[in-house]
Amino acid sequence: MANGKEGQQFGVMKNAIKRGSIKQFVQFALIALLNLAVAVATMNGLLLIQPDPDSVMLALFNSVSYAMAVLNSYFWNSRVTFKGFANGAKRQRIGFLIQALASLVINYLAFLAVNDLLIPHGLPNWIRYNVALGISGTLSSISSFLFIKYLVFTNMNVVGRGVVDKLEE
Repeated sequence: MANGKEGQQFGVMKNAIKRGSIKQFVQFALIALLNLAVAVATMNGLLLIQPDPDSVMLALFNSVSYAMAVLNSYFWNSRVTFKGFANGAKRQRIGFLIQALASLVINYLAFLAVNDLLIPHGLPNWIRYNVALGISGTLSSISSFLFIKYLVFTNMNVVGRGVVDKLEE
């Protein structure tokens, strides 16, 4: 473990890495809000076409809305939040696809659960669907951030951890 001036440098670097993670999460959260707007716009556009969908059609609407948000997420996060770590490698694209599918399952299950919980309250369908979409989008965004940060762009964590490990020597 470093001491004195080296210890101060270690503390500064560790804090910089923490600030970088916070900045990254804030960027991801802002993009997640944009993704939510894309999903809500898509869902409501589909609801204009079919205002009272059956459960299969509702699942399809949710999946299409989610897919549009994921495409938006990939575009912006690869250029902003994870810029410098997103190199378009096959491994990253496959990892992103796997995390998107896992987040879709989380999104879908949360959407169904929230929608079912709200049915007894007698809310109009469009309000119920949008509330369920917002809550499920939030849960899947948080899981997506964790999947992307720790599974898709693992080289980013190795770089950050390597700096901390080197300073600790």
